[in-house]
Amino acid sequence: MQLEAKKAQQKFIGMYKRVSIEGALIEHGITDEKFFMVSSDAAKLVMMLYEEYGDKAKFETGKLVGAPEIYSLAKIIINISGDVELQKIHMHLVNKWLPCIRLPSSQNDEDDMM
Repeated sequence: MQLEAKKAQQKFIGMYKRVSIEGALIEHGITDEKFFMVSSDAAKLVMMLYEEYGDKAKFETGKLVGAPEIYSLAKIIINISGDVELQKIHMHLVNKWLPCIRLPSSQNDEDDMM
């Protein structure tokens, strides 16, 4: 009986996190289905958001225009998830986008991030 209750609790927590992340996406104006499809994998979702919107942001008269505020959204997603480090995602993306800058192999492993 306790095992079933624990499984039900874990399932509920997972659903709660997914729905909360989807709500944060909607609040930031992101309604594309591809992001909702990976909302249960916070690390993958944050990387997709940076890859999709990271180069579309422009600053005009001190305001961010042209893209949702991805950095604050990423922090919200990571806080909801509770099991992913944003700094590791950032370092993974830096290594991906700037291949000439490499960290030692112990810090460069994508599997360590997730």
